[in-house]
Amino acid sequence: MITFFTLYSSAILRILNLIVWSIWFSKREIKGFNKVTILYFLGFNLIHVIWNSAMLIGHNHPKIYITFWILIVIFEILMVLTILFSINNLQKKFHDYYIIIIGILSIPVILAGIISALKWDYKPINVMDFNVQLLLTLGSIWILKNLLAREDFLENIETFLIFSGMIMLFSLHILASNSQYFGFLKNWKIANSATIISQIFWLGGVFTSWKIRSKYLS
Repeated sequence: MITFFTLYSSAILRILNLIVWSIWFSKREIKGFNKVTILYFLGFNLIHVIWNSAMLIGHNHPKIYITFWILIVIFEILMVLTILFSINNLQKKFHDYYIIIIGILSIPVILAGIISALKWDYKPINVMDFNVQLLLTLGSIWILKNLLAREDFLENIETFLIFSGMIMLFSLHILASNSQYFGFLKNWKIANSATIISQIFWLGGVFTSWKIRSKYLS
């Protein structure tokens, strides 16, 4: 049992987060960009659960890994940009720019995935992962900065908790991508640890959200 949890801990925690946050979301009346954040977060975990299942069924085939890597990175870009635009009420006003930015950031991700698949080499996606995770970290920090300045901060506590976890995840993935690319590590333990740490944080986030809403918003 201990060996099983060690091997599949991140996948198990993702499933738990998907279930717990789905229950929390269904029992609360959450509106605005806070609702959008939770929906994206649920989608984020769902894609990862499907990815883990596909890798298990496909015996860790590199092309399955690369395909889902492309999907999840584009989804992360979409999530951060959507909330960044929504929290500043810019999505309608700058809708065209929003689409263009997503396209500009997605094309290199797709190309890196194609090159890695053709060359059977993870270096192109490792380099791209480092750069994208850096941008996502900065974007997430900007989201928290804007959120902390709002009067309705407590009403959007879930967004704060989710993106705090995202910053931890992205930051540790930057270290993992950088280490892999320059050859400091021969495995992906830092990335796996990043996932486990952030998933545990998000599980605790549901309890934190419940306590804050019960004390200050009920």
